[in-house]
Amino acid sequence: MSNKKKRFFSLRTLMHFFALLTSIALLLSYVSVYVPPKTLWILPLFGLVYPLLLVFTLLFLIYFTFGKSRWFLLPLVVILLGGKLHFRYINLGWGQTQTVADQTLKITSYNVRLFDFYLSSQANNYDNKDSIMAFIKNENPDILCLQEYFYTDGNTEFNTKKTLTKLLKSKEYHERVRFQQNKKRNFGVSIFSKYPIISKGEVSFPASATNYCIYTDVKVNEDTLRVYNTHLQSVKIKPDDVNFNLEDDEETNLLRLKTTVKKLKNAYPARTEQAQLILKHAAASPYPVIICGDFNDPPISHTYNLFNKVYKDAFRNAGKGLGRSYAGKIPAGRIDYIWHDVTLGSQNFKVQDQAFSDHYAITAEIILP
Repeated sequence: MSNKKKRFFSLRTLMHFFALLTSIALLLSYVSVYVPPKTLWILPLFGLVYPLLLVFTLLFLIYFTFGKSRWFLLPLVVILLGGKLHFRYINLGWGQTQTVADQTLKITSYNVRLFDFYLSSQANNYDNKDSIMAFIKNENPDILCLQEYFYTDGNTEFNTKKTLTKLLKSKEYHERVRFQQNKKRNFGVSIFSKYPIISKGEVSFPASATNYCIYTDVKVNEDTLRVYNTHLQSVKIKPDDVNFNLEDDEETNLLRLKTTVKKLKNAYPARTEQAQLILKHAAASPYPVIICGDFNDPPISHTYNLFNKVYKDAFRNAGKGLGRSYAGKIPAGRIDYIWHDVTLGSQNFKVQDQAFSDHYAITAEIILP
């Protein structure tokens, strides 16, 4: 066999091997949607990298198709097996129409990253906080759900609760915060409403001291809705955890990898448990339900699937494009959601254009029955 043929054979074998490997990994990402993370902890990691796996599988499909190789069937079949799962990430907006409804409710969900309190305090620069407030004022939602909500007591630059009640021209709100007594600081989640809140409460997460879920029963003219706002378990990956550098020694990079995987391994089951607590509570609601928040999980995940079985994803119902809601340096895609009862409709879903936090705000109009 000539050297040229050997090289060709070697390349072909290598492409077959990596195509098979990628196809198996993509199939495992599909499986991760249906299997609880506690069953097999590594499965959610395949769901996390689903977008990359899909891109590589598409590239293999193109490569084998143009190479007139029967191997094109492998990536093609694997992609087709994904079915509707692929449309959890992208919405082409086909067939969407704007309904002229008697009553709609504009709702915004936003992880505001403490209004940039720590960065602002260090630099004495309040541009991001002011930009967030200007955005909320311009958006003017009927209901505002905030995660990583923060305010300081007293007449201070960061008494954001006072500012928000003025902006929205309403004192109707509900919050769950962790109070730092010595510095008069409050950290948590909140719901602000232009409509009367007739009752309020919390879904307790016993295993977490920093992640919350609250709800309000809101009276909208003759209708009553239950609105949940949640911030599910954070992965808490720091930039240094994923700052792999070839100049660093192998042991340092290995430690970073182990730290990142350990954090992911712990976070996935925690989010599943929290999701189940919310869904159990919401199932007993006497009113139609809306669930907003930072879920910290992408559409190809078990957590997403739990909600998707019961509620409508407003982005998939009324959005367009990729719906990317995380603006941080670590790729995460769409992890913020507005879910609503099947008896409700949704339209005009949009994602904030500019990033003043490590998340983009998401907004939708909920159509009341």
